Amino acid sequence: MKTKIFSFILLTALLITSCTPNNPQPTPTPTPNPTNLNWKFKLTINGITTRCEGSSLNFNSNFCFAMASGGIFTVTFSLADQTAASYISGSLGTAGIQLQYPIIGVNPIGLNNLIGSTPWITNFPSLPTGYLMYGYSSTLNGTIVPNSASGNLSLPINITDLGSPGNNDYITFGSPLKGNYSGTIYVRSDPFGVGSYDTPVTIDLDFVAVRI
Repeated sequence: MKTKIFSFILLTALLITSCTPNNPQPTPTPTPNPTNLNWKFKLTINGITTRCEGSSLNFNSNFCFAMASGGIFTVTFSLADQTAASYISGSLGTAGIQLQYPIIGVNPIGLNNLIGSTPWITNFPSLPTGYLMYGYSSTLNGTIVPNSASGNLSLPINITDLGSPGNNDYITFGSPLKGNYSGTIYVRSDPFGVGSYDTPVTIDLDFVAVRI
């Protein structure tokens, strides 16, 4: 009987000791929040919409992700597979957006946010190929927007949620970065880039990018 009691006391002591701060129990690795992999992009130009939405990141298919470096967010979205479940509408292509880090206390609208893509932006319907070399105006028959003849669109993209960074390991992702833009720019209808900015181009952009 004494042997049984002693064995019980010894076992209890071992259990208590194993849970003390000097012997902490291993902490399970947190499971990444699956909602952090939800992404989407919708780009409508003159009524033609390119759109995809997904819940996993596959660089061989359709995707939208964001990386931060040197004071710049780079958002990349691509439509590479029209047979994928994430495909909704549009033709094949890829776009990149460079977003300046918003300064605390300053509205990010109006920063120099650049968009470049192939072929969605560089080939607007009914407009001459390469028209961006002539720049554009923000008003009908107005003056050229500074630096708009660089081949990229400098638009006041609204950043609605910066999200949070991931571990940069393509395993654990942060909260998504979100943004949008809706507006009209005016380009020259003349194929030689002369005359006034008389042709409206309506652009609507909405995206949710996975933070790597």
